[in-house]
Amino acid sequence: MELLQDLRLGLERHYLWVYMGWRDIYRRYLRSFLGPFWLLINSLILVAVMGPLYSFLFKIPMANYLIYMITGMLTWQFISQTFTEMPNVYITNAGYITDVNLPFSVYHFQMLWRNLIIYGNSLIIIIPAVAILGHYKLHAIVLFPIGLLLVLVNAFFISFLIAAFGTRFRDITPITASVLQITFFVTPIFWKKDMVGKYMDLINLNPFYHMLEVIRAPFLGYVPEPISYVYLTIMALVGFLMNVWSYHYLKHRVAYWL
Repeated sequence: MELLQDLRLGLERHYLWVYMGWRDIYRRYLRSFLGPFWLLINSLILVAVMGPLYSFLFKIPMANYLIYMITGMLTWQFISQTFTEMPNVYITNAGYITDVNLPFSVYHFQMLWRNLIIYGNSLIIIIPAVAILGHYKLHAIVLFPIGLLLVLVNAFFISFLIAAFGTRFRDITPITASVLQITFFVTPIFWKKDMVGKYMDLINLNPFYHMLEVIRAPFLGYVPEPISYVYLTIMALVGFLMNVWSYHYLKHRVAYWL
């Protein structure tokens, strides 16, 4: 199976995409004093300004709402940035793809690793905030790695498809950005799921809600709903099967589309 072979070779070359991910961050923030921490500062300013306002409007205790907003914003930043970069995975690595015979999975691991490093910086804010403002529980916190892994697996298989079509159709990049912008407002980041009343079940149709929930919920002291794990597991299986079916067709065309 070609996809599994590509995945195996990509994992064997972990030293390559780990280096490439670190190099990308170095180049992106070259001559920047704070580097990726600027993303944290932007999010914290937004939380500081909007947190008290929404806490008052939603009638939620300030401490509870601030930790909800901090974990939600920083986690959404990680998810949205990852999906924003998916259409350009092959485009930004065009030189390697046309000149060097590397497994395609290397480029996807590189993109995920780069964004995972940046999200790791967010934990510098999230962990102290949870310790000071939150009501964390050990049995919930231990589920964080499981949720993060599920999100990464789903993002890996989705990026294979989006990157290929993003190479062929350059409109995929702005379309993805527009979809994420809309999704930001319909996903419980600022507001809570139970605020929509009888329409609460409709939130379960939003895959980004489940990605957000399995990462954020452990920090808030509760176990994510089982439906979120089931939803993401089924998504990963569907994504894997779709890539098994399409990999051979897309692999031999990407270089011509670049």
